[in-house]
Amino acid sequence: MRNPLNEGGALWLWLGAALLSCLPFLLPLYNPDLFWHLSAGRWMVEHGRLVREDFLSYTMQGAPWADFEWLSQVFYYGVHALGGMAGLWLLKAALMAVSAAVLVGTLRLHGVPGPALAAAVVAWSAGNLPRADLRPDQFSVIGFGLLYLGVERVRLQRRRVGPRGIAAAFVGFALWTNFHAGCLFGFLLLACCVLAAAAERRWSEAITLAGVAAAAFLGTLVNPSGVGPYLVMLEHWWSRADLSRHIQEWSATTFSNRFHQPFWAILLAFLAVVVVRLRSAPWAASHIRPRHLASGGRPRQGASRPATARHPARFPSGPVLAALALGLGAVRHVRVGAFFVPLGVALIFQVAHEAGWLAAARASKALLAAGLCYAVFLGWGIAPRLVWPGFFDGRFVPVAAAEFVAEERKAFEGLRLYNPWEWGGYLGWRLGPWHKVFDDGRYIFHGHLPEIGEAVKSVEKTKDYVDKQGFDGLFLRNIKSWFATRKAYRDGSTKRFLRPWYLFTFPKERWALVYWDEAALLFVDRRKAPVQWLAEHEYRWVRPFDDDAFAEALERKEIPADKVAIERRRHDEEVARLRATRL
Repeated sequence: MRNPLNEGGALWLWLGAALLSCLPFLLPLYNPDLFWHLSAGRWMVEHGRLVREDFLSYTMQGAPWADFEWLSQVFYYGVHALGGMAGLWLLKAALMAVSAAVLVGTLRLHGVPGPALAAAVVAWSAGNLPRADLRPDQFSVIGFGLLYLGVERVRLQRRRVGPRGIAAAFVGFALWTNFHAGCLFGFLLLACCVLAAAAERRWSEAITLAGVAAAAFLGTLVNPSGVGPYLVMLEHWWSRADLSRHIQEWSATTFSNRFHQPFWAILLAFLAVVVVRLRSAPWAASHIRPRHLASGGRPRQGASRPATARHPARFPSGPVLAALALGLGAVRHVRVGAFFVPLGVALIFQVAHEAGWLAAARASKALLAAGLCYAVFLGWGIAPRLVWPGFFDGRFVPVAAAEFVAEERKAFEGLRLYNPWEWGGYLGWRLGPWHKVFDDGRYIFHGHLPEIGEAVKSVEKTKDYVDKQGFDGLFLRNIKSWFATRKAYRDGSTKRFLRPWYLFTFPKERWALVYWDEAALLFVDRRKAPVQWLAEHEYRWVRPFDDDAFAEALERKEIPADKVAIERRRHDEEVARLRATRL
């Protein structure tokens, strides 16, 4: 029976796969940490040397900072200098395309047929919906994919790695560790493969991969911090509970988040393929048809050796063990999914092909049905949530509030302003070097997380924390939260109103609200701002999420309507002007 999965000319399948795979490539950037990476890159270019201590904050100014992502940051800054946010968006898409190409190369090594490769790319794309952003992790994902490709070549060709291979491992890991410290995931893969080879008494392969790992480890030491990246990763490990509670990218993968749902499908498919394959008959040579034989040609130089009765295909126990560890890790921490998804998808199609399942007539129908289900999922569950705010989604950073502070530099310069963790990167980028942030997304501020988490549990604890830190002002998220109050009238009656949280946490006797929009609130300590400036910029009556009490006070003429109108007009004009800022 005709099976389109074995026909490389099934153009319509490729076009459909391209449409299903394109969404992560097209999504705007939204990583707020991107901006402190840009700040670091700018500093290194301007000063002609590497960053070794904090220069962005007033809380950790001068503290040692092992900047293990310095090469990514210089690269980002160079791209931004040439192409702005559009250039960085294109860079994100290009890095994702490289990752997809590495996956395709790995599956081609196993002779997986053409349109099945397209199906694998769709699965890979679906699993990367939560990670369709620009992060230094992308360089690690590419390095991890290339390492797996090399490991599979060693396993399939059954020969030792020569001096060139050892040198390539040294140089590759040296580059890797200067882009990002995710090389530790590479060592996990190597360790699993060495253990599996030793357990199966494939001593030559075990020794070869152990030699590669040794050269790779030496390569990772070729960085400005030496063993610094390992110490930072150890710090991340010890802080993982706090990181998981307070930082979204370190949180657990949940089924309720629709962007996470494809991960669960990939994890279940991977487990099902592995379990069924282990329970079925031993791997048979007749099931495998390497790519160079399927096309009727001669073996290419360096191509994997076809399985024979003498050399049967072996179950990829090492990579499967690594994928199991990464899959379990991704359940706990969503960012680990960046490494599980390419490995898990590769193993699903690799094992299915070598077991002969993709040659079955029903395989094409199953994958086409899966593609149709995914198309419905995108159209129903994902597309309605999408907007195009620009190459960077400014909803994740306080763009307009930062512009206000930039315009009013004389009033804000030198003040100690609090900012949420995820806003520090943008504020440091836009307002630096004259404005120093409270903290940002770097590991040197992990110690702030438990204390802040405790402070927000009550109004009293928040006030105590603010006093302890000595803040002169605060950038705050404009969240919808209210406390119930009762207003007493002269006739003795009362009325219940819901009043916004900030009225109680930051009482107007001390704190002046000088800017607000749908994203941000900006308070300043009255004692730290010029009196005339406050008179011109404070919002005394027009405040967010206080509509009922405000309307009643206006109706009862408890507040001056003429001054309210002036303040409302000022707010509308101010926000409209500052919103026009483009990243």
